[in-house]
Amino acid sequence: MDPSRPKRGRSEESKNKRKDYDKQRNQTRVNIGRAYAEWRQLRDSEECKTDADLAVLLLKFAKCNTAAVQDEWRQLKVLVSQNFRDKTNTGLWQMLLTKDSYKQEYKNILELVKIMLVLPISAAQCERGFSAQNRIKNSTRSSLAVSTTEDLMRISLEGPSVEEFDPTPAVDRWLTSKRARRPDYKSCWDDILCV
Repeated sequence: MDPSRPKRGRSEESKNKRKDYDKQRNQTRVNIGRAYAEWRQLRDSEECKTDADLAVLLLKFAKCNTAAVQDEWRQLKVLVSQNFRDKTNTGLWQMLLTKDSYKQEYKNILELVKIMLVLPISAAQCERGFSAQNRIKNSTRSSLAVSTTEDLMRISLEGPSVEEFDPTPAVDRWLTSKRARRPDYKSCWDDILCV
């Protein structure tokens, strides 16, 4: 190995960040599952006659004081207009959601802000996801595991562009690894030659 070449691979910091991200993602999945179960119970209850009733009950489940939300919203608007006009939306919400003093003073309205920040604005990202899945899971790779499909979709949607990507480490790893099974080359060639 040439010592002048930079070492490739993930650093420990990068690996730890990935582990933390995976833990957070798994916790989010658990929370979404619980929230869905609670939502179904609420939807079927007698207390929910309208969407507004459901919204109030969901805020109560999040331990929000629904009576204080409007007052906190008014106070927050004054605070932002007087002190934070120079902040971008991203910077503003990041600051308000991370500083303990604001988190305590505006905890009810910030619960609503958290919900609003994760709501999709359009379905374009979902459509891109479905297109990526259709590209990845084709007739020759229809039995991919869910985790493999998710990893490939994440690379496709969030990875570097083709111009920026250096395939050398991946190709070297693939060439030195043992293959568990080989695809049916006849059908693979048919797919390639059709293009």
